[in-house]
Amino acid sequence: DEIETLSKENEDLKSKNLSLEMQLKTAAEPSTVLVPQSETSTESTNKLRTANDLYRKVKQDLERLKE
Repeated sequence: DEIETLSKENEDLKSKNLSLEMQLKTAAEPSTVLVPQSETSTESTNKLRTANDLYRKVKQDLERLKE
């Protein structure tokens, strides 16, 4: 039962990881990012920092599950 739970959590983390990787790739290519005029560069920087932090956390969680 615990194995099933961990397996499901692992799949969820893989899915989140893939999604975050795609978001980071998009953010890394400035030509593909459309920033609304009302959004300042500070807000964009904060959002990118938050996304990067979340990505790192998901990768750490995934590594812990692999152990």
